Amino acid sequence: MPTPYLSIAQTLAENPEAEHDLPARAKTLPRLTPALLETLTRLAETASLANPRLGWAIAATADAAARYTQDLPLQAHAAWRL
Repeated sequence: MPTPYLSIAQTLAENPEAEHDLPARAKTLPRLTPALLETLTRLAETASLANPRLGWAIAATADAAARYTQDLPLQAHAAWRL
């Protein structure tokens, strides 16, 4: 379970104004991998059914973390999921 990602996403879902802090907070997250992105995508899709804001926040957190990788296809995939 990607707990650090979900912790930041939960904060963002509860307080959308925290989005301006997201790039700095994402920098502290464990490295985003394709497998982790797929896990986060599934979690975001599931969460969005009951809590759309949380689904968005999970995807936004993954997208912010992807910016700190040199993997351009991963960055594109994270942005597309957002």
